[in-house]
Amino acid sequence: MGQWLPDEFIRRVTSEYPQHADELLHSLSNEAVTDRTLRCLQGYPPDEIEGYVPGEQVLWHPETTYFKRTSSEKNRPIHAYPGYQAGAWYVQEAAGLIVHHLLDRLRAEGAAMGTILDACAAPGGKTLTLLDVLPEDGLLVASEPMEHRLPLLEATVARSGSDRVLMVQNPAQNWKGFPSYFDGILVDMPCSGEGMFRKHREAAKDWSLAKCASLVTLQDEILDSLYLALRPGGWLIYSTCTFGKEENTGQLLPWIRSGRLQPELWNLPEEWGWVHASELDQRWDPKHGAWWSLPGRTQGEGFFCSVLRKPFDTETTHNTHSGNPQNRQSLAEGLKKQMRLIKNGLSSVPSGFPSPDLAMAYGKKHGRYPRNGTWSVEEGCPVVDLDATLATWYCQGQNLAMGELRNGWNLMTYQGMGLGWMHREGTRFQNHFPKSLRIAR
Repeated sequence: MGQWLPDEFIRRVTSEYPQHADELLHSLSNEAVTDRTLRCLQGYPPDEIEGYVPGEQVLWHPETTYFKRTSSEKNRPIHAYPGYQAGAWYVQEAAGLIVHHLLDRLRAEGAAMGTILDACAAPGGKTLTLLDVLPEDGLLVASEPMEHRLPLLEATVARSGSDRVLMVQNPAQNWKGFPSYFDGILVDMPCSGEGMFRKHREAAKDWSLAKCASLVTLQDEILDSLYLALRPGGWLIYSTCTFGKEENTGQLLPWIRSGRLQPELWNLPEEWGWVHASELDQRWDPKHGAWWSLPGRTQGEGFFCSVLRKPFDTETTHNTHSGNPQNRQSLAEGLKKQMRLIKNGLSSVPSGFPSPDLAMAYGKKHGRYPRNGTWSVEEGCPVVDLDATLATWYCQGQNLAMGELRNGWNLMTYQGMGLGWMHREGTRFQNHFPKSLRIAR
């Protein structure tokens, strides 16, 4: 067993999960993570990725494939490929993709999806998952409290090309000002991160029982706030990437016993390898849906999830919100009064400049020409499709002096998907791919 795992963590796992401890600790200590899971977003298999060998599909998300990195491309980061920059696929940890299955189950049961809150959204993988189930007139609020994580979230939202996202900076415990507003809430809780020890060994250095206890207190505050923001009859997906009972089942049991939240009565297919919460916590009812992904048992990192509903209050009249312009503007104005509004749909840029995410909204992603204010990508707009080499150069920020570029703004695409803008004025060519996203030469 590797000596880098904290001794207190080893003792707690051995005490709390004796039947799984040996397998779990062995996996965390000795098994290197060499696989990446690449989620196909636009129907394009990520076959452009030289140096990665495709493997099996993720059982609970068939549009995601495990890829193993080979030594020949070990120094090339995944964001250096134009398919990633164009939003054709996204790197997402396999276990967290179980959320897609849970949302599909909710939708099949007729759960409302009109207005959804992603309460701890960065870096944005689960935001993309929520967009998969959001109806055309729906609205998704992606909220992130940490300043340094906002650029990651904003870039992910931009690559989605969606105009149905409001992005805000707001602590997850500060949603009490929107009582009974959201049809559904996903909260990927701040947690002790034990499930990622195998992938990020540095996370183990900051781990302590005292930190776990402080996070339980924070989670209490967050649940109190989100419960008020969830409308009666609405759904809540609670998840963490940690193993400790008190951050997971222990956090939810008081809510269930009091009747304030009701767990969904679901099971997952046995062949997926997920462990039902009742196997790890005797306090948990075997009929109630909650599951752990345990390295060594599941083909993914550590993850916990549960789906709950807020019971209806028959004395209250409920309204289902949607993303129509009137409701959207009203919500945006309300958000600005209580928190920092980062993004309202496709970005607006003054002085006739087309925004970067307007380019991302173009093409095969949506089969339409997006519009934002006075700017629109119409049939007459010059569109230049780049091969993999030119697209890479473009994403590096190189000024492509191409004869087919017309004077004015030109939309640059890769395999029919928008990448960004080039501007030409005579013999002067200027690359407008965002500097913050450019890849190293």
